[in-house]
Amino acid sequence: RAQIDEALRLFHRVLAPEGRLAVAMVEADVDDMPIPFLGDWMRVTGYLRGPWRAVLEQAGFAVEWEDARTYIPEQAATPEVQLFALCRRVG
Repeated sequence: RAQIDEALRLFHRVLAPEGRLAVAMVEADVDDMPIPFLGDWMRVTGYLRGPWRAVLEQAGFAVEWEDARTYIPEQAATPEVQLFALCRRVG
């Protein structure tokens, strides 16, 4: 999660005032958790909807649009929720 915070600060720094940022992630309350993905292992970090919005706002973004879509991968036992947000740089 520290790397996500760092990346958001970088985006905020390089975007023009009022610049836009689109972000997406799987909704999950995990930090650096290994998961199987397409026959290999990868490490995943995510947030739940409310905390994710707070992270974006604390990084200096106004969330102007957000959506959540349920997706059921072919080889997954359970559906996953994908979070999408369109943000505007403030400050």
